[in-house]
Amino acid sequence: SFAYGKPELSDRALAEIGRAHFDLSDLVQAFPGERDQNVLFRDRDQRLLLMKIANRGERLETLEFQNAILCRLQERDPGLAPRPVRSGSGELVVTADTPEGPRLVRALTFVAGEPLARVTKDMRLWRGLGRKLGRLSAALQDFSHPGGARPDFLWNLDRAEVALGWIDEVEDGPTRKLIADFSRDRLGPLRARSAGLRKAVLYQDANDHNVLVHDL
Repeated sequence: SFAYGKPELSDRALAEIGRAHFDLSDLVQAFPGERDQNVLFRDRDQRLLLMKIANRGERLETLEFQNAILCRLQERDPGLAPRPVRSGSGELVVTADTPEGPRLVRALTFVAGEPLARVTKDMRLWRGLGRKLGRLSAALQDFSHPGGARPDFLWNLDRAEVALGWIDEVEDGPTRKLIADFSRDRLGPLRARSAGLRKAVLYQDANDHNVLVHDL
């Protein structure tokens, strides 16, 4: 899905999708997104919901995997993440007809806050973030889903050697040599030792733009 840009549907098209599938009435504002078109709506009960329209390369299995994680977090530790919202037909992911073609669409409860990148950091904030990430990891213990096995996903550490296909893109010679030497001498032994270790789904993308801060 990284090969395709995010959808660019008009407000009118978005309003039609929201009304038809999630009974959303008022479009509030757009939010940025790397791969999805994200739009904030109010439903008829005045709840804020975020509707996400996936790009044309996104797989249903991937979105189901993400929703399954969010549902697990709601069961184990509510408040850590948004909650998937079912459509009028009872689905967590729907296929909507759009001017750009069929697109996968879902809705999540809205979580207010400021991106971590925009706030002043101090030790209290870092400790709070560490505790939340620890709770998230604990909630995901023993979680599994078919969508978690993604051999073609570049960030899958089980397939770290796939990234070596881009080693020539590293312009700095010493750095390129360090990567080549490590992959030659270390990846094999690491693979052998990791075969007997426990495995789990991990969240490892808590960067400055993926964390919301509130109650400062």
